[in-house]
Amino acid sequence: MTVYADILVLLNFLVDYFLLALTARLLRREIRFIRQLAAAFFGGLFSLTIFLPEPPFLLRIILQVGSCGVITAIAAFEQKPRPFLRFAAVFFAVSCGYAGGMLALWHLLHPNGMVIHNSVVYFNISPLFLILFSVVSYFIILLVRGLLERSAATAKRCRITLFADAKQIDVCAIADTGNSLEDVFGISEVIIVDIAAAKALLGDDLHAENLRHRYRTVPCATVSGTVLLDAWRCDKAHVVADGRCVELRSPIIAVSKTPLDDDYSAIINPKTIDLL
Repeated sequence: MTVYADILVLLNFLVDYFLLALTARLLRREIRFIRQLAAAFFGGLFSLTIFLPEPPFLLRIILQVGSCGVITAIAAFEQKPRPFLRFAAVFFAVSCGYAGGMLALWHLLHPNGMVIHNSVVYFNISPLFLILFSVVSYFIILLVRGLLERSAATAKRCRITLFADAKQIDVCAIADTGNSLEDVFGISEVIIVDIAAAKALLGDDLHAENLRHRYRTVPCATVSGTVLLDAWRCDKAHVVADGRCVELRSPIIAVSKTPLDDDYSAIINPKTIDLL
C-alpha cells in the first residue's frame, strides 16, 4: 500500500497534539499553545521513520522512549526534574495505551488502509475525517475522565479546621495531587487555600505588622516556571475525613493565585489523607 508522507505527518501531528492535551488534563497542568504545536510537529516528523528499515528491538525501544522524551521536553520543560519526569511518564503511558489500542485493532480486524511499521501508525483516510475523529475521541476521553472523577469525588473530600491565635475557621477541602507543595525545610504540611479563607482566618490585611512572624513564601512549580505563593503559618489544623481526624502541627496555608471551585476552598496533599 502507498504511504503518503503528508497524511502520515498530519495524522501523527494530530495524535501527538491530543495525547499531549490529554496528559495535561490528567495532570491538571497547562501547556503553552506554541510549545504544544511544536512538540506535536516533532512527533509528526518523527513518524517519517516509517520509511526506514525496521531497527533491532532494543534500538526501537530507545528511539520510542527518546522521542517521547524530546516531545515532553519541547512541550513542558521545567526547571525542577520531578514535575518534568511525572509529565514524561504520564505522556509515555498514554502513548503506550494509544499504540497498544492501534496494535490490537490491526491484529484483530486487519482494516484496509492501515499500516504499522517501526511503531508508527498510518491510516489512508481523508484529513477531514482524521480531524473529526481525533476531536471526538478527545472529548470522549475527557467525558469518561470527568465521570470517574465525579464518582470518586466524595472519597477525596474532607473538612479542615484552621487555627490561628484565638480564631478558627472550617473549610471544605479536597485531597488532590495538584497540591504537591512542600515546606522548604520539609517539616510542615502545606495547604492551598483561596484568598477569602485566608482573610477569614487572619484578617483582611494579610500583610499587617502582627502577621509578619507568620509570613512565608512557598515555591510552586508550573509549566511556565516556578512562582512564589504568599503563605502564612497557622497554629494547627484538624483534618477530618470518613469520621477520622488528624492534627497537623504548625501547617502552612499558601494562597492560590487562581480562584478555587465554588464547593471547596482548600486543597491538601493526598499524603495527609493517608495519615488518617
